[in-house]
Amino acid sequence: MNIRLWHASRDEVSARAGQLRALIAVEQECQDGQLIHSDLNPYIDKILGLAEFILLEVDDECQGFCAFYTYDELQDSAFITLIMISPILRSSGLAEQILDHVVEAARSHGFMGVTLWVNRHNDRAIRFYRRLGFQALQSDRNGQVFMRLDLALYNSVCRASDYRVGVID
Repeated sequence: MNIRLWHASRDEVSARAGQLRALIAVEQECQDGQLIHSDLNPYIDKILGLAEFILLEVDDECQGFCAFYTYDELQDSAFITLIMISPILRSSGLAEQILDHVVEAARSHGFMGVTLWVNRHNDRAIRFYRRLGFQALQSDRNGQVFMRLDLALYNSVCRASDYRVGVID
């Protein structure tokens, strides 16, 4: 299996927009419409236009990504709006490698942290984020938990640059 994981350029994201839309639509359906709580197409249009992306390709097919925002310099944290990995690749360690890339991008922009919202019923995701050092800071009425990773405390075992292209048997 040939794996490529990288911080994509705007052109690379545009070239894969159809694949990204398809991944999001399938996951939205699998989660009975609970992944994205707003209109799906405008949300996807927004992230494709404004977010930075870490892309994961397996055998030249997009199998995961993280969309995150770094454009608000008034904030001290980058914001992950959506992280997704194909079900067949979950528990493979690739999501942590995607997050390593996000951390490196956040650091390169001068941010002190990375934040995100996660559904309080998504125990698997919450365990994953806590294992990586995210702390729950607040909850809202819609069942979402706001979490933050302090980049000064985050030390990945393997640097993100080690995962540009690799082969997994």
